[in-house]
Amino acid sequence: MPVYKSDNGKWYCSFYYTAADGKRKRKKKEGFKTKREASDFEKTFIRAEGVTAMPFSELCDLYLSDLKVHIRASSFETALQQVNTYILPFFGGMKLSDISAATVREWQNTLLTSGRKTSYVKLINTRLNSVFTFAQKFYNLPENPMMRAGTIASAKSRQMEFWTKDEFDLFITTIEKPDLLCAFYVLFYTGMRCGELLALTIGDLDFEKNEISVNKTLTRVHSENILNPPKTANSERIVTVPEKIMNLLSDYVDRLYKPAPGDFLFPFVTPDKLRKSIKQGVKSVGIKRIRIHDLRHSHASWLIENGFPIQVVSERLGHSNTQMTLNVYAHLYPNKQAELAQDINKLIGDTEPILPKK
Repeated sequence: MPVYKSDNGKWYCSFYYTAADGKRKRKKKEGFKTKREASDFEKTFIRAEGVTAMPFSELCDLYLSDLKVHIRASSFETALQQVNTYILPFFGGMKLSDISAATVREWQNTLLTSGRKTSYVKLINTRLNSVFTFAQKFYNLPENPMMRAGTIASAKSRQMEFWTKDEFDLFITTIEKPDLLCAFYVLFYTGMRCGELLALTIGDLDFEKNEISVNKTLTRVHSENILNPPKTANSERIVTVPEKIMNLLSDYVDRLYKPAPGDFLFPFVTPDKLRKSIKQGVKSVGIKRIRIHDLRHSHASWLIENGFPIQVVSERLGHSNTQMTLNVYAHLYPNKQAELAQDINKLIGDTEPILPKK
């Protein structure tokens, strides 16, 4: 390695390298305290210059190969779709040295004018940032061009939608199939996630204690059912279920053909069937349309409206802490604060606080 010691006792390195433009150039760096520091600088510099000549498509292959090992199959499919649909078509023919902050900004503007929701565009933007961060961390990319390109303007928060109990009672009258009927009752009265519902087996139901054990989640990737652990450690929980709902589930299980503990409770229920039922049901009874996940919000809002403490709501939903629950549902509490003020006013009694006379 071309590392040398100066007359002042400091070390320096001087070497030639091939730049991203293909030209051979010389680099000199002085002022290192040790020979090893000078040598390490040369190695790091050459690796960084080399990565800028890497095709962006090659970087994406490396990124996706690494990502696949660390996340769930369903999450990987989402990442793969984002990269192949929105990132590679624009950057795929470039080298990393070709991608500047201006290039990234042009891509962002293309996305913003594509008609996609700003919230989804922000997710894709985050994905590209993740690709460049991966290159910085593991392949010594000197700079992430997204840092200077800036972020995409924040979208307005989507207003949370949910059904009241009266709206749910109207909707459920439109469901005729036993498995879908039971599925919707479980979603509304337990606040389970859709994946948790679909992963339930008959053995997860305790009809003596009126409890359901949530211990896994199910997703479908390329027509294949994939079982995973719950979303977080706190998502693995025991949910107490109203006796009337458990009686309904008991009747449903009795109708199944030779049910075994390991059999799925709702083998023929899919997210598409749930969405289709919601679409048809709301049209029939004239209530607002919500997503499947909004049934979870409906359960939480119903509990809050009926005075259950935030700790109870948080545990029931399987949140990691009450702050997470408050972040999602704090806007449902202003009415409770008004009620609290009225109650305190009653406790004050008939005495009117007044200022003393001057």
